[in-house]
Amino acid sequence: FPPEDFLRVQALVVLFDRIVDVENIDHEIVWKLSCKEQDECYHRLGYLNLFNPMLPDHEYRLDLRSWEQRELCKLLVKLGIEEPGENWQDETYQWTKAAEPIPGWALPVGWGTEDEEVGGNGGPRHFGQLYLKYTSDAAGCKPDIPTRKLLMKRVLAGSERDI
Repeated sequence: FPPEDFLRVQALVVLFDRIVDVENIDHEIVWKLSCKEQDECYHRLGYLNLFNPMLPDHEYRLDLRSWEQRELCKLLVKLGIEEPGENWQDETYQWTKAAEPIPGWALPVGWGTEDEEVGGNGGPRHFGQLYLKYTSDAAGCKPDIPTRKLLMKRVLAGSERDI
């Protein structure tokens, strides 16, 4: 299918409500597209409609000003805390798109709290650009299946559907 003019993205958007196995859309279709096409898919269909916590191993570029992208960040933070090993790799954080990445940045402990905690300032920041590669197969890393199943309830891939 031709990649020009986001035709592959348009085809996915048109057929999205007919796809039965939504839990496989992200890794079987979206991840095989170019970076620009992936960004367009996430923009048009939504991160939480495409993300599958059972298969999180991927590269993420998140704008934390967006409610949905911040919610995805919370899911990745939960996985990063609950699963053993260094599963967040090459992570960078920038205050703005134009800013340089903060040198030596690592996942802050406070990002693992709920939004209501810390005087209403818990969880990830409400601004900034986050980049990371999530992996479950690096040395010392191991998937935590119960946590992943629990997180499935927060995304479309884990919802009950009539077929």
